[in-house]
Amino acid sequence: MADILNPKRKYYCPRCGNERIIDYGESFDCPKCRQRFEKEDFDSGLDDDEILSIEEKLEFSKIFNSDKDTD
Repeated sequence: MADILNPKRKYYCPRCGNERIIDYGESFDCPKCRQRFEKEDFDSGLDDDEILSIEEKLEFSKIFNSDKDTD
């Protein structure tokens, strides 16, 4: 699947508001913030400040799993 740079789309970066995203189908990158977001988070109706990037989700998962391992 080719990366597509879409100047106007309903998906945008919830961090900086950039509407020029790189579309990967189920997710997209913000070239300005260099973060990737999942489209299903936007489609679910979350507020911008509730949407986590994939990187943030992975970091949260690492922290959660490391706390779980110490029990």
